[in-house]
Amino acid sequence: MVNLASSHLLQLTRDLPHDAVADESTLDDFRAVLAELLKRGLSQVDCLNALAANRTPYELRCAAYASETLQGEDEVAVDDNALTSPGEDGCWVQGWFLISPSEVSA
Repeated sequence: MVNLASSHLLQLTRDLPHDAVADESTLDDFRAVLAELLKRGLSQVDCLNALAANRTPYELRCAAYASETLQGEDEVAVDDNALTSPGEDGCWVQGWFLISPSEVSA
């Protein structure tokens, strides 16, 4: 069931043309709705899943390659819903890096 905050967020996004850049006032509205959704239990995984749902076939291939290539490393993990950011020189893929306490101790 869609709650009031998520319904408001959906309405805000429907009012913007697909290629529009939101002004600061609209971004403030988005931030307020997002803050409310977080209070109501929206998780990081929920956000990542929503953002990852719009990846292109190229981005999906890049994420799969990163997962298959780096997954065996003990220090790096790539989730199925990893965010991607394509650029001219390739595609950045979100990964998790394990940092042990000894590596950051003062």
